[in-house]
Amino acid sequence: MTELLRPFERISLPVEPDVWEMFDGFLRDHHMVPKNILSVGDDGDGTLPALMKASYPDSRIHVIDRNKTIIARLDEDNTKRKWSLFHGDITDSGTQAVFSHLLPDGFDVVFFKHDMHMNGWTEQEEIVASLFRVCRIDGAVGWSIPTLTRGIVVKNQSDFVDRVTIKGLFGSTVFAGKNTSRRFHLAETTV
Repeated sequence: MTELLRPFERISLPVEPDVWEMFDGFLRDHHMVPKNILSVGDDGDGTLPALMKASYPDSRIHVIDRNKTIIARLDEDNTKRKWSLFHGDITDSGTQAVFSHLLPDGFDVVFFKHDMHMNGWTEQEEIVASLFRVCRIDGAVGWSIPTLTRGIVVKNQSDFVDRVTIKGLFGSTVFAGKNTSRRFHLAETTV
């Protein structure tokens, strides 16, 4: 059994620096300097939002996670960071209404980290649609997956994006796209 799992030993962890570098490259190639960034999902240590803040120090960082424990852990050290923390599900219409009230035009950048493969194909489509729903027009949406899951566990989502970046079979794949009115409409109709 250990021989069967040996290829997975090469998976590079943590994934946050790699996936942020790939997505940030997309943002910089499109000359985007976001004011409001939404980080969807976290491991509880705040690595990805910290990387976002380091790349864009003048940006306001918002974090949403379904896990109350993760939000509570991030909140313990939030007096210095001053991130907006939300417990909730990005696919929930109530959560989307809260975000719509907070930023009526939407977030400049929305990024979902590495958990797409933990959902079924129908849920994956709803997640992608939700990412686009809370992003402003001409903003950027992205998400990452373990490359090994691409096309097998994770439905091919490349129709919604401008760029797919793959960093090795045992690394990560990042999907990145600008939110145009056409893409927003497509995201709405795939649900």
